[in-house]
Amino acid sequence: MKLLAESKQHNICLSDLAASATIDTTPAWWNIPGQTIAPNFLNQPRKATHYMLDLELTQKILQVKALAAKTGKWPQSVPNMESEICPGFEWVYQVSPDGTMSIYLSEQPEWLTERIENNSALPLTYSTRRIPNY
Repeated sequence: MKLLAESKQHNICLSDLAASATIDTTPAWWNIPGQTIAPNFLNQPRKATHYMLDLELTQKILQVKALAAKTGKWPQSVPNMESEICPGFEWVYQVSPDGTMSIYLSEQPEWLTERIENNSALPLTYSTRRIPNY
């Protein structure tokens, strides 16, 4: 819990390596030296923060789809598109002339490319032409 709380204080979109380097990773007194669980355990807060960013994109997609369902068309603009997980970044919402709606993070974090290449993440982008009719 302490590691996760500390990881939230760092903007993972600016530098994932810098954020993880500042977190105290000294094992607790009860942790037996040489256990293979320790390195994996210490990566969990970083992984959790990455998933929180994925979930934030999902929330923005649902927000836009809810607005579109009310009017039957993609909204011209969407409020509150700032990222809470990555302060200083925002989710960009656009509708192209052909009616395709897209949402993406204003800047892609450096670590995201590696996650996509390792098939451990989806891109932080979304696009569709289908307007929801809930």
